[in-house]
Amino acid sequence: MMSKKNANFAADLVAGIDPGAQAPAARRPGIGASVLAGRESRLAELATGSVVSRTHELVDPARCRMWAGHNREYALLNEERCADLIESIKAQGKQEMPAIVRRVKDDPAFDFEVICGARRHWTISWLRAHNYPDFRFLVDIRSLTDEEAFRLADLENRARDDLTDLERARDYLRALDAYYEGRQKVMAERINVTESWLSRYLDLARLPAELMAAFALPQDLRIKHVTAIKPLLKPEDRRQRVFAEAGRLAQVQSDRAAPMPVPDI
Repeated sequence: MMSKKNANFAADLVAGIDPGAQAPAARRPGIGASVLAGRESRLAELATGSVVSRTHELVDPARCRMWAGHNREYALLNEERCADLIESIKAQGKQEMPAIVRRVKDDPAFDFEVICGARRHWTISWLRAHNYPDFRFLVDIRSLTDEEAFRLADLENRARDDLTDLERARDYLRALDAYYEGRQKVMAERINVTESWLSRYLDLARLPAELMAAFALPQDLRIKHVTAIKPLLKPEDRRQRVFAEAGRLAQVQSDRAAPMPVPDI
């Protein structure tokens, strides 16, 4: 069950209302024409459907980039991994759940970066290129620090089956140094998990590349594999035997994947 502390965090960051938003000031006599023009423009956007609410907007996905700290490997997304979302959005005729973004500064190519919602971004982009050019990307615009963005993305993706253990593990390892100065206990407290739970993910992210070569798809590695593999890496002589076996398995897989030669007739 989510703790009260984590529930409050979730309520603050996941709610559709911008926590930093200020209530509009009462209209004063003599208000400037530019302010009135701005309000009229906003009303026009609301009327056309371009702006959905104070923080929700429909935007061009091409104007959105992935946040550098995003916990999903965007390059791994494809039609198969997003098939359920593709069908759902086609059936609904729109994207129901907004992605969470923040504004980009000093980059004329983009207006926003995606904190949560890589699959939604990929799917809308794919649909626009495949007979649905009118679909737009629904976003919830937030003001977040990098550490807040990391915690929010982790909270949203914690229970998602489509995010692999390895993707999550690598994100945790990166965040450990980026936001928590390598202090595992502090990080565990901030994301509301036990140290032992976090440690298993960090162990997965730290598995040597020589060992991962044995897996045709490293994304198939799971937390359960760490328990079996980690003891095999000590002492050093056993570690080297494990690496040698991993290399042999990698070669077998490579040979199987190689196309059969066409005999000369």
